[in-house]
Amino acid sequence: MHSDISLLHHSADRLDLAVAQNHKLDLLLELAALRDMIEDLHVEEPGLEALYHHLMSEVPA
Repeated sequence: MHSDISLLHHSADRLDLAVAQNHKLDLLLELAALRDMIEDLHVEEPGLEALYHHLMSEVPA
């Protein structure tokens, strides 16, 4: 579980970088990776799912 948390933190860091550099493709790729990690954790955590959907809604068109 600790390694899962570590992976989520690394993903969050990459998301921050993509946002800071305004790299839409990198942002979409990181969000897809985050979605996959959340699914792989097999936990019922509505907060993570809600966060993912919120982040997707913030991606510029």
